Amino acid sequence: MSARDRFGPNLRRIREQRGISLEHLADRTNVDVELWAALERNDVSRWPSGIFARAFIREYARAIGMDPESTVDEFCRCFPNGDRRRGHILRAEAELLGLESEWQEDLVEPLEDRRRAPSAPAAPKPDSGRESLLARRSRLAAAGLDLVVAAAGGALVARADDAPIWPVVGAVALAYHTIGLIFLGSTAGSAAVSLWLRHSAGAELKRIPPVAFPRLRRHARAAARS
Repeated sequence: MSARDRFGPNLRRIREQRGISLEHLADRTNVDVELWAALERNDVSRWPSGIFARAFIREYARAIGMDPESTVDEFCRCFPNGDRRRGHILRAEAELLGLESEWQEDLVEPLEDRRRAPSAPAAPKPDSGRESLLARRSRLAAAGLDLVVAAAGGALVARADDAPIWPVVGAVALAYHTIGLIFLGSTAGSAAVSLWLRHSAGAELKRIPPVAFPRLRRHARAAARS
């Protein structure tokens, strides 16, 4: 059995030995159960690529008590999804969020490419915390949007009815959250950020599944078909 064939089953064996369920893992990492189950079957056909894939593998390893860096390195050797050279994803996301990208490539060219071109020094490896930056910033953007919408809506209703503002804002926020869960499977802020990432940041981000917001699967699938 090759190293690739052993990768997923080994993860499942270690997770089960330590008494950690896929549901607990999904709650801790905020990644769909189905994606973790597929990884343990060595099925990465629905997985994202580049920094997203490495960030999720790192979170999986931390959650079950494995060494994150060695697990990520093994994943990169076994699957093309872990390709560390996909820096344009990070640059597109930084541009979307209005940030200045500091991405630097962390792998040198393959041997056959280096034979045809002058060699260049390897760039320094980025901090490991940068790997999960995109998912965290996406969630923060969604939470901020939800807060602004709920507060503004509550203030308008309170002003129209000449009622105390804070009880009205609380009621509007509860109704806003409930309606979003019923019709979208998430809050409207999460849906808006997910669609923004999928439609405004280029072809690579459009192929990324909605793992940053697991409850958006139906909404994202409908958007992908449109």
